Amino acid sequence: MALLKRFVLVVRICLWCLTATSQAQMFVEHPMPLTVMRGAEASLYCETDDLATGQTIDWFFVQDIQITSGLTVIGNNNVQIMNTGNRFTLTLNSAQIIDSRSYYCAVVNGSGSILVQSLSARLDVQYLPGGNDPTCQGGGTIVEGELTTILCDSSKGNPLVILEWTRSDGESINHGRDVKFQINDEGRTELTYPFNITRNDLDVTFTCTSTSEAFQDYRATCDLTFNVLYPPDDPIVEPVEGPSDQGNLTCQSTGNPAPELRWSVQGDTNYPVTIQENSIMWNTSQSCVILTLAVCTVNNSEGLSMRTWTICDPRDEEQTTTVKVYTNVEETQRSFNTGPTMVIPDNTYLTIIIILAVCCSMLVLVLVVLVISVAMWNKCRQEDVTTKSASRGSSRDRRVGGVEDEDNVGYTSSVGGSVAASSVEEEDYDKVGYTSSVRGSMAGISHEEKDSEHAYSKTIH
Repeated sequence: MALLKRFVLVVRICLWCLTATSQAQMFVEHPMPLTVMRGAEASLYCETDDLATGQTIDWFFVQDIQITSGLTVIGNNNVQIMNTGNRFTLTLNSAQIIDSRSYYCAVVNGSGSILVQSLSARLDVQYLPGGNDPTCQGGGTIVEGELTTILCDSSKGNPLVILEWTRSDGESINHGRDVKFQINDEGRTELTYPFNITRNDLDVTFTCTSTSEAFQDYRATCDLTFNVLYPPDDPIVEPVEGPSDQGNLTCQSTGNPAPELRWSVQGDTNYPVTIQENSIMWNTSQSCVILTLAVCTVNNSEGLSMRTWTICDPRDEEQTTTVKVYTNVEETQRSFNTGPTMVIPDNTYLTIIIILAVCCSMLVLVLVVLVISVAMWNKCRQEDVTTKSASRGSSRDRRVGGVEDEDNVGYTSSVGGSVAASSVEEEDYDKVGYTSSVRGSMAGISHEEKDSEHAYSKTIH
């Protein structure tokens, strides 16, 4: 079986070689690959050495679909056949997308059988997307911080069109990581770009541009914009120069939608002020009973922000300003100096409590260390006393032993034992008391032992 397959393969190779040789002998010119724009004229050529009587040159698709028979076109009014001697030309008057395929010519005998055929050549018809492509999807009203995606798509072109997103403010778009190019299920070319919207994207025009490498003059675009909603910025309160006895402040803020601005007075409500649109005025020479503040509040559908300004302080302290910002998700608070002023944040009491807690903790730690130190000192002192007591007892034993040795000559053993017992019972080691004890114990000693007693007393002292 394997031998048969090899034989068939050799036969096919031989036949291909014979066909190629025949083609080389029969055709002087083969059709060449050709690329044209849609709607342009496209011509393919082939030429033979010679044709025998009854032989013709016919054109075919690669699928062996015959286009012409001699000089007659078969069912295609867009095709023309022309020959000059043995050179035959196939011309498509207006090449269309459907004409993009491979063609070849063949020598056909009178019965319509193909004797030999030329090499095939592909006709590539280039074209641009039709209709209103590209189209953009996305944009509209969106809240700051949300994730959004813009999409640009176009019908196919040949070659594929190039799509690119750009911004009107000149900021670049990350084509390497975020932008995704693909052919969707409908065969359309897509370019998507996901990103988190910010207020910087407000009123920016996102433009998708479609270009083609084949058609240098081609350029088509579509645009979209965003209406980015965000809460008011921190109000900017600024003093306005004027008479020395006249105070004047203006307040400004931005947000989307445009924030509503209003002034109010906190503290001494009887303190006269004048409010006009975004400004507030007062007479600085007038006095107030309690601290009086001017409050500028700005708000829109996305949040609220406010700033206060001291306009009258009976304590005549330096002025301060405080900003409070409220949004739908959080509240922040900041304080600002209005020159060489003192800022008093709202969390002063919390700071003081924290400082006091830290001080108390340190005091408790010092007391614990002190108690431990005293306990250790007392323990060391007791150990020292015990050591000294043991040392003194040992010395006394040595001394008593020495007395007994000295009394061995003239003293009786009973006297030495009495003296030793008296010495052991005495614990305070007071010399006077010790001597009295010894003397008391010596009262019963006989007269003839007084000389030895005298010597013993000297030893003790």
